[in-house]
This record gives sequence, C-alpha cells and structure tokens, in this order.
Amino acid sequence: MFLDTLHEAYKGNETLFKDLFLEKNWDWSKKYPVIKISFGGGETTGLEGLQLVIQDMFLAFQRQYQIKLESSSASGKFKELIELLYKKKEQKVVILIDEYDKPILDVIDKDFAYQVRDELKNLYSVVKDSDKYIQLAFITGVSHAL
Repeated sequence: MFLDTLHEAYKGNETLFKDLFLEKNWDWSKKYPVIKISFGGGETTGLEGLQLVIQDMFLAFQRQYQIKLESSSASGKFKELIELLYKKKEQKVVILIDEYDKPILDVIDKDFAYQVRDELKNLYSVVKDSDKYIQLAFITGVSHAL
C-alpha cells in the first residue's frame, strides 16, 4: 500500500490526496515517470520462470509508455527503459520495487536460488549505475540486501 501511495504521488495524481496531508505538502507541478515492479504476485519457479516474468514486465512497460526496448538482456532493457523515460518525459524517473527477494525465496533448490539471485543482482545493479536519471528508488523485501 505504501508503494501505491508513492506511485500515485510521484505520478502527480493530486485528486487521490484531497483533504490529506500530501494535498498541501507536495509539489503537484512535477510529475515523474514511475517504474513499478512487483514480484509479489504468483510464484516464480526457477530461473526460466523469473526470466519470463521479467520479459513480460518489460513488454508491459513498452505498451504503457509507448516505447521500444532494443536490448536483449534484462539489465540492458532496464537501463534502456530508465534512460528512455528520462529523455521522453524530461524528468527523472522513480523506481519502486516491491518484494525484490521473493523470486529467491520461492526457489527451494539452493543452486537454482543462486541462479535467481545472480539474475536479480544483474537487474538491480542498473539502478545504481543510472542514478543520474533517477529521482527516487525505493525497494522492499524481507531478506537482507543482496
């Protein structure tokens, strides 16, 4: 729920905050492109399942923002998505990742868990490398950071 609140505030959806604290304490003149990723729904079983979920996620972002991502890797697409949104919207990007660690926790087999962890590390490393394009990155999970 907190990530949904951040999402709507950064998108500039002022009407949702009528008569609430943020209505008068937020700069509604600024609207940011938001990349919201949630691994909370469903179960990703292994590396292939995770890769399919990520692939579908990027297809959805392409439709949502009417852009084309050319990179073949997930981390490349993520970096490209951040940079394209920054250029297209002329505004820094907000990244919200919910349950960053759930794909790892879904995998019982230790070897598969390491593969899933490595795939996610590659994806998440893009956030640090793209900091000049990012207004806010907020990541939730139950495990210690990777």
